[in-house]
Amino acid sequence: MAVRNGISAPSSMKIEASIYSDGESKELLAWTTYEGPSAVEEISLDFVAGQSTLLTKSSPYILHLEVQEGNPFAILGQAQLRLFAASGEQIKPIDLPRQFSLLEGVPYITHIKSLKDGQLKSILFPYVRPLSIESSPLALEVEVLDRPDAEKPLARVSYQRSEIPKDEIRLDLPVDQAISISAGETYYLRIVLSKGGGIRLRGSALVNESGWDMTLPFRISDRDGYGGYYTGVSQEAYWPDDQDDDHDGISDKLDRIVHTLSEGDAIVIGTNRQYGTTTRVPIRYPLTTAYYRELFDCRAGRSVASCAAKAQPGEIDNRLGYELIAVFESNPTLGPLEINDQLAEEAFSVYDHPKV
Repeated sequence: MAVRNGISAPSSMKIEASIYSDGESKELLAWTTYEGPSAVEEISLDFVAGQSTLLTKSSPYILHLEVQEGNPFAILGQAQLRLFAASGEQIKPIDLPRQFSLLEGVPYITHIKSLKDGQLKSILFPYVRPLSIESSPLALEVEVLDRPDAEKPLARVSYQRSEIPKDEIRLDLPVDQAISISAGETYYLRIVLSKGGGIRLRGSALVNESGWDMTLPFRISDRDGYGGYYTGVSQEAYWPDDQDDDHDGISDKLDRIVHTLSEGDAIVIGTNRQYGTTTRVPIRYPLTTAYYRELFDCRAGRSVASCAAKAQPGEIDNRLGYELIAVFESNPTLGPLEINDQLAEEAFSVYDHPKV
């Protein structure tokens, strides 16, 4: 894979790459380490595992990269696995996290296409974080183009700041002049960081309860929410509450819940399948039950399912750092009467009209 130093000064670097099975045991299958110089310019790293590992067709695996020494770095393009099968060597591209690192002096060009006519008045970068922990000024320029090689932009944004905060910031940058956008037309953004060393840009991280349930938002037409808009993180609500694979005395599920709440920007609950089942057996899922009670502000004496069935924005306390901002439901009606039937049998409430 091709990488580049995340700050302007060269240094040494040590990176460990590991491959794990994607089962409950997360078995370590192979690992290798790169140690060497980290130049300012782009370099190519070819990791060679200490031992060959047999990978089974259609089985999922986890690639773990860890920077043990050196500065942050950006992965440019794709990472690839070199596989050796009976038919010969094969190259398998690896999907990388939906985060993007913009490096100083390296222009980045991407394209946009709107489904509706309208006017472009500003460009939003919702989450921006510096790659380096060292303070430095920031200078960012974004140009809107009708062609990727256009010299004259349709609109431009210039942003400067004397110091980049260490925490994530939100940049909503008005363009120098509003321009009309036509539905179906392709436009291009040229993004250039002239000061700042490097910054990381990302979209929102959506927390889902598990891979078993429906993951929202769904793909509609050619718009895929997880194709660049969002990053998904799963809480795995059906994991055993007392599972402790790393033997640190802390529940793996507790670690995961804390991690997802810390990393996520919004929790999306598509049905009552998880909280409507696990909380019925609190002797088996005491941690999960306690989590949902806090999430739905559900006091003792009431079931979690009944609290969630009646939950509405502005009516429950924000006890885990997340506020209920929207509910989507379609309850049956009989004349002027509306019947909240979210406690009905799952085949009816989940598959017909789930509360989101």
